[in-house]
Amino acid sequence: MYPPQSPPPSSSQTQTPRPSLLLPLLTFILLLTLLPPSTSSPLPKKSKLKEKCVKNLPKNLKAIEQQLCTLSLDLSPSECAKTLVKKYSGLFEDEDILEFCVSGEGKGPEGEGYECLKKLIKDKDLSPQSKLSICKTSSPTSQNYACTKSLKPPKTYSQKYKTLFCTSPHPSSIKCSNLFSKTWDEESVIKLCLNAVSDDNLECANHNDVKTHLSSDRKSKLCGVVGGEGPANCFKSCPSTLGTVACVELCENAESTGPSDCVRKIEGKIFRKLGDDNVIELCKNALNSGPGVCVNAGVGVEENSLVRLCKGGINSNAIECYKNSKGLSMKDDELKVELCVGASSNWPVKCFKESQNTMSENGKVELCKKAKSRLPAECAKAISLQFKVLEGTIQDRVVEEDVLVRVCNGVENSGVVRCFEGAGKGLGGGGLEELCGSVEDEKEGRRRGECSREGLEGGLEGGVVAKLCGGNGAEELVTAPVDCAMAAPYGFTGKDVLTLCEGAVSTGPSMCAKSVPNGFSNNQKAVLCSQASGTTPVNCLNALQNVRIEDAVNICSGATDLTVAYCVNSVTATGQTGDYINYCRNVESVSKSLELIEVDYVGEMLVPETEIFIKGRVKDQFGQVRQWDNSTWVSARIDVKGSNGATLSGGKVNVTKEGEVEFRKLNVDIEGNFTLKFYIDRGEEGGGMTGGEPAATLNLRIGQDPTEARLEGICHGLFDNFHCYAGDEHHQTNKLESLSTIPFPTSLQYLPCLDILDEAGFFVHMDDLGSLKIRSHVKIEMMATGAGLITKEMNFWERLGLPMGSSRASVKKAYFKKSLEWHPDRWVQHPHLRSKATAVFELVSEAYRGLSGCIDAEGGDPNSC
Repeated sequence: MYPPQSPPPSSSQTQTPRPSLLLPLLTFILLLTLLPPSTSSPLPKKSKLKEKCVKNLPKNLKAIEQQLCTLSLDLSPSECAKTLVKKYSGLFEDEDILEFCVSGEGKGPEGEGYECLKKLIKDKDLSPQSKLSICKTSSPTSQNYACTKSLKPPKTYSQKYKTLFCTSPHPSSIKCSNLFSKTWDEESVIKLCLNAVSDDNLECANHNDVKTHLSSDRKSKLCGVVGGEGPANCFKSCPSTLGTVACVELCENAESTGPSDCVRKIEGKIFRKLGDDNVIELCKNALNSGPGVCVNAGVGVEENSLVRLCKGGINSNAIECYKNSKGLSMKDDELKVELCVGASSNWPVKCFKESQNTMSENGKVELCKKAKSRLPAECAKAISLQFKVLEGTIQDRVVEEDVLVRVCNGVENSGVVRCFEGAGKGLGGGGLEELCGSVEDEKEGRRRGECSREGLEGGLEGGVVAKLCGGNGAEELVTAPVDCAMAAPYGFTGKDVLTLCEGAVSTGPSMCAKSVPNGFSNNQKAVLCSQASGTTPVNCLNALQNVRIEDAVNICSGATDLTVAYCVNSVTATGQTGDYINYCRNVESVSKSLELIEVDYVGEMLVPETEIFIKGRVKDQFGQVRQWDNSTWVSARIDVKGSNGATLSGGKVNVTKEGEVEFRKLNVDIEGNFTLKFYIDRGEEGGGMTGGEPAATLNLRIGQDPTEARLEGICHGLFDNFHCYAGDEHHQTNKLESLSTIPFPTSLQYLPCLDILDEAGFFVHMDDLGSLKIRSHVKIEMMATGAGLITKEMNFWERLGLPMGSSRASVKKAYFKKSLEWHPDRWVQHPHLRSKATAVFELVSEAYRGLSGCIDAEGGDPNSC
């Protein structure tokens, strides 16, 4: 069904570069060598470019020619390297040249980086490496060069200073450095200004209190990170009892006056007890005075414990929690502090008391230290109850404390607890965590528990159940993943089941997997049918032609219609390769043509004002019937050429329903031969139909055809009076030619009808005895008489002239023969018959496609088709 295809031939060869000291470049080159060959860049073009690049380099750059020319997409890097060697011989190392010309902006003599370098080359304050560093950045040339000249004063600072600031991506850093460079030391300027992304650092350093009271190194420490008014205002309001150095330490990175407010709130005796270092540790980064309020309640608490308890607090709740913990049976005071750090209530202590006795003190602390209710303790108990099993006697299996803590610590909703309580037995600690750990509410917890019970009772593995039931879903779909898993094909492993059913909303994936043809592995079936709502991915497989199994799975996985299959078939049929699978997986089906499947009218003859009914199917750009389409507008119009002013009335516009469109009560007001043209609307508003793309044509004869009238009159029985020619066969020009005769005197009756024969494609002449000799192509005679002509009422086997159950090779051979006979291009000399020949050709092609697809789908057995 899917014959293997050999991989595309390699179209390029990549040489392994020589070792280089530049690790990023080496990594990039290595990745290039590992990439699959590109089908879009022919080998000769790449080779010639590399050859030109190597030839363009000076001989003394041989050490880097491989790296330089392998990475080059054009010749500009080699031009850059050539220029550097020529003009600045011996000034730059090979590795510096390579990095500058490939990684930077040194794109030849016209590049911005080279222009920058040309201006800096005589600057004695900068090393060659510093010049290259400055000029290889992507900043505009004017900024790079101007930077080195604008730093004030230009010769005071080291090349490190210049290099750092002139390669900084932040323009504000140079502005900042120029304001302080005359009076500040180099390191202070760097610390304050180098990472300045705005003027906040300047604003902070120029604040009156900061500017007046601090040295440059302290200003840079205070303002070099956050900047703005936060550190400055914090410093301004910092209590004098701390001292200048301590206030800088307190307020660096401050976003408000919170740290100083915290310090001011601390009572004197507590302040003296803590000392400056502990006060700074407590209040640094505080958002308000909360930590200060907290420590004031901590009389009798050891200093370090006090700081740990209150840091980041907003009130004295942590101290109250710690004092209440005195009644707990914990000997280690550090654990009591750990339990209550950051506490906003007394719940950590209550949670500790209600925790099960089987847990250690450390485990209880970890479980309860973030508690805001008794839920963490209830959660841990619910998990432990899941491990109560019958092993001779009923006993509690020990649950790893890290599972209890990891899942239950900080639980704030009862959904997790309800999930644990309702979960099926046998999930294990890890399974329970995966099932219930992310539950957001009580309703969801109950749903997951129900899902797990159903899965375990159905015989699924615990790990599979946990993953399947561990996602959120609508209430009515809660058990859908396990329903899917229990319906999975026999022999699927747990991994296959997860691939197939995780996230499923129905048993559709399992239905799909069961209908996959033989030859696919279980894993391939699972990948193909994951998220499927039915057997569409399998139908996609059956629609593919000449595609490997691996590609077929990739193509049809997730397919919701057959567009991807039709697309791949159309692309591969034209011999295209490359990224066609990715293209087809993402391509959108677009209404493109209309196949007319029914034309009918009221009455025995189509005369003016007769109501006409026409039905058609809309197809996309790949020939697929858009069976899901309920929104494409189609219009019918009469071709103005040859219309003689005729008017088409009735329901000329309609929208598709399940891919089909109907036109009712159409009528033409006068007699004649007319062409109806059908258009697919592309407008945003359906029904306007002022434009649109041509989709189909239909030739109509309104009123009795003059030729038909004559055939019913004086020419009646014309074709019935053909007699087989009894003369020599040498009169035939080829085997497909037919020779007939109308003998004398019957021939005299039909002399007025010779034009009818001529228009039908017959060649007529009268012999010496007065008989009409008629020469024609066999198929022309079929067209005229209808005898032996292929019709749509025939089944596929009959259309190809084959007995039912013929082989695939016979089908192909018959199609080849029939398609040659009826191909429209063979009828160019008979334009009046070309449309009929085209219709027959379509019937033959449809039969071939249908039989070929059926035989492939049945594993090569034609007897089922």
